[in-house]
Amino acid sequence: MVKFNNNEGAEMPSHKSNTMKVSLKRIRRIADDIKRDKEWVNDSHTYHEHKGMCYGIDRMIKHLEEIDEYNRSKIKKQTL
Repeated sequence: MVKFNNNEGAEMPSHKSNTMKVSLKRIRRIADDIKRDKEWVNDSHTYHEHKGMCYGIDRMIKHLEEIDEYNRSKIKKQTL
């Protein structure tokens, strides 16, 4: 699970936060939905914008997978 902390705006007291646990599986599904949305791609500029966005999403997921794998191996070593 990945935790996201949503502290937006100075008006929100620092001791209160909205934390949401999101599974990597759910992040992958959301990313897939975003990547498949091509309705707004209508010229070479938006094509390249979409392509860059997809690359960024793929990099983010790869990074989260690497962190998840590292944490799992760390836990596994502690239980041995």
